[in-house]
Amino acid sequence: MSTIAEAKMHITNTVRQYLYKDESGNYVMVERNRQPIYLEGPPGIGKTEIVEQVSRELGIGYVGSSLAHLTRNSLLGLPVIEELGDSRKYTTYTVSEVLAMVYEKVEQGYKEGILLLDEFASTSETIMPTMLGFLQTKNIGVHTLPEGWVIVLCGNPPEYNRTARKFDCAVLDRIRKITIEFDAKTFITYGREIGLDKTILDYLEVQPTHAYRCVDNGGEKELVTCRGWENLSRAYSIYTRLEQTIDLQMVKQFIKSDEIADSFMAYVRQCSVGVSIEEMDEILRGRGFEKNLEKVKGLTYRQQWLLSEYLCERMLTKETKEEAGLGRYKEIAGWIDNVLDMLYEVDEKGVLSEKVFGFINKNEELLKVVSNVKCRRYLEMCEKVLGDVGA
Repeated sequence: MSTIAEAKMHITNTVRQYLYKDESGNYVMVERNRQPIYLEGPPGIGKTEIVEQVSRELGIGYVGSSLAHLTRNSLLGLPVIEELGDSRKYTTYTVSEVLAMVYEKVEQGYKEGILLLDEFASTSETIMPTMLGFLQTKNIGVHTLPEGWVIVLCGNPPEYNRTARKFDCAVLDRIRKITIEFDAKTFITYGREIGLDKTILDYLEVQPTHAYRCVDNGGEKELVTCRGWENLSRAYSIYTRLEQTIDLQMVKQFIKSDEIADSFMAYVRQCSVGVSIEEMDEILRGRGFEKNLEKVKGLTYRQQWLLSEYLCERMLTKETKEEAGLGRYKEIAGWIDNVLDMLYEVDEKGVLSEKVFGFINKNEELLKVVSNVKCRRYLEMCEKVLGDVGA
């Protein structure tokens, strides 16, 4: 399995290898060894986007086409009757629609480039034999893919797409397969690079498990993808400029999960009172206590309740100075005490503290922390619970 970032690196390296020339200007790797790259992974995680990025960064051409929409004629070309000198006739074909787009790019000066063929796993049975021949010989009929062009295929595995097939050995032997898994951290970094909305990216830092979801719950599909977040971000920006209301129904048009759409809108409402990721991290670290206490006390109880949830999630997702071991546990233990200290001051009834206490006891990772490191506030709550039971 590779992350999107790792897949991009492999594609870049492979294309550079394929296009490497000797001192005479000839490609070092012969054509038959330049196998197409196949990117297989869940829908909407950015497979086609990274291929476009690679072509831009390498300064080469790019052509993209979806195999799911190609007919036999658009791939093979249209039949044409030709005549030999002795009047015998035969059938040939016009140039393939796919190759024609590449030839246009070559005429524009792109002697080298990437031909992306999307939805490879959903290729029609009627054109698959032609596709297999093309992958091996780089020819469609009498027409040939220019020598400096590299084929990259994309597709979804069968569990995400009912029309997708599992490939047999004949196909797998003709391709270099890279299986991609979603990585929230990579998407957030990419989002900041291309200027996605800060509120969305801050939310995904707090709730990274909400960045991608593709599940079928008893016939009800939940689909949350990088594409969905990016499209929401662009719409979000225009709505704001037009001073239009951003409501739950608008969010659900892009984020097709009731749970995640509801959670995101709750975060948007919370952000309207000005509690940022940076301030949440200050609460975790115990910094600016009085300033943050005043701000949190000024929130509505609903907002305080939501904030306690986000602080719990942040304890699980925020990186520690040490990646593992006792040092990591000690840092998280400090966060637990600081959060509970804050909530003790905010809520005299202790409901918010009990919420965090319950979250810790249900989470395997946080239970490891309190089992290995003494958390002052957590132990006080344990004693209180035991005291109440004894009474």
